Amino acid sequence: MPGPILILHATDTIRTAKQLQSVLLDVGLFSLTYAEALLSGPLSIVELVASSSAVVIILSDRLLEDMTGTVIAQHALNSHKGACVQYGYIDKPEWAEGAFNLEPGDLFELNWELLLTLLRSQINFAQLGEEF
Repeated sequence: MPGPILILHATDTIRTAKQLQSVLLDVGLFSLTYAEALLSGPLSIVELVASSSAVVIILSDRLLEDMTGTVIAQHALNSHKGACVQYGYIDKPEWAEGAFNLEPGDLFELNWELLLTLLRSQINFAQLGEEF
């Protein structure tokens, strides 16, 4: 069975990460916040991403200023396990273009459904990888 979804966040978005974790659980997707993953013991960036079925990256100014956070985010995206989300406007780097905007508004429902579809696809892909 693939690992949980990792919710990568900075200290300024811990409340948002917890809310997202609760919503994902409501739709049947188990996840860990980055803070919870750190409490479970030291892991390298490669191990952290590899042990996750998917990585949801909550974009924030503080995350983008954190070298470790940006390296984990870029590794997750390069491993085709990452999905960037944003709440409201944020000045994003090029690697985070196309982030799902989860702020209520015109495209909220579409972005939310696309994010869930992407996460479920990544989990299914991780399960297939374990079978071989």
